[in-house]
Amino acid sequence: MAMDRRKLARFVRFQNLANGYTNARVDMRTIKYNPTTGAIQDVYLFKSDRDGSAAINGSSIQLQLPVELNRQYLRAHHTSSSHITLEAELHPVDAFAGRVKYSGDKETTGDIILVRYRSDIRRW
Repeated sequence: MAMDRRKLARFVRFQNLANGYTNARVDMRTIKYNPTTGAIQDVYLFKSDRDGSAAINGSSIQLQLPVELNRQYLRAHHTSSSHITLEAELHPVDAFAGRVKYSGDKETTGDIILVRYRSDIRRW
């Protein structure tokens, strides 16, 4: 059973408002195979349960995202709070991105992004 990739939500969405503010929302999902039913499931890991905000200051972004976590994510990350707030200050970094082929029992393609943020400064 193939899933329509266009229906899968994996995003941080910014919305510029007429009053000058910017709303931010996140929806991160994973695809899981259920061996009992043979179905492929689209399961959320975490998502915004209300609007957050983003502010661009020069080349950095101040981001505040209220997030609801699913039970699996809670167990995997050893936390009991199902609602958290992510607060981040984001800066431009060096990165490489491209297509990747996953090979195993089956073969599929996807995207890969490599980012170095807090490592020693040296040439790639």
